Amino acid sequence: MPGILSLDLGTTALKLLVLSREGEIRYNAAVPYLTRFPEAGWIEQDPDEWEKALISGVKAMQAVVSYDEIDAVSFSGHMSSVVIVDGGGKPVYPCITLADCRSEMQTRLLRESFADEILKTTSNPALNAFALPKLLWIRQERPEAFAKGAFWMSAKDYLRFLLTGDIAQDTTDAFNSLCLDMHRLSWNKELIREAGLP
Repeated sequence: MPGILSLDLGTTALKLLVLSREGEIRYNAAVPYLTRFPEAGWIEQDPDEWEKALISGVKAMQAVVSYDEIDAVSFSGHMSSVVIVDGGGKPVYPCITLADCRSEMQTRLLRESFADEILKTTSNPALNAFALPKLLWIRQERPEAFAKGAFWMSAKDYLRFLLTGDIAQDTTDAFNSLCLDMHRLSWNKELIREAGLP
């Protein structure tokens, strides 16, 4: 009975759900991990803990559903998160989550310099919740980590990378970066460069 494995990387746990093609629940579990609050307004997670949750969750799933019964895997997760990895895919800094508000200064500077451009190309205002201010914060406040970084991914896309080795970003999280031009459906390279990111 072929199935679909749904992986949801949430703010408190990795949820695993296997459905048959007929919609029958074959497996349903959650593997918790920690969220850290190292300073007021900072909300982080450790991507290495997601990997451990994935390994233990899939291992437990195999007692009920084997790999060869899975036809497809879907991914979801908390939005607007920032995971920076090096050229080999190893995280160089903890994941900064959507609710983290450490990048208020970077958000204010974006509003002052790029508010019209961001609104025109994304239909979003420059908010602290989105990825661009968080990336700018890492560049400014953690330059050693930023220098090691080769790629930025959202949380669920990091999970997909762990299973496939492919570094990619889906359109929804790309929009939430403030760096995607919705009219061209491509990265707004001019904004990215002017904001100070490679």
